[in-house]
Amino acid sequence: MLQQYNQLNFSKEGSYYVKDKKLVLASLFLALGLLIPSIFHMSGLPGNVFLPMHIPVLLCGFILGERYGALIGFITPF
Repeated sequence: MLQQYNQLNFSKEGSYYVKDKKLVLASLFLALGLLIPSIFHMSGLPGNVFLPMHIPVLLCGFILGERYGALIGFITPF
């Protein structure tokens, strides 16, 4: 069992670190995609013109890649 634990790679370049970091960033972009439009609607700013929900989704796609961007883009409108 100890040998299997030693084989796990927890360094910054390791796959576990990268997957966790992408998952945390994706959840942050999802939260922003849900919060920003509600803030716009509560404050009376023209959300129909600005389309604030799409900004975190686009940033997620640019930063994390197309898979995470598509997933966050699919989840955010619900």
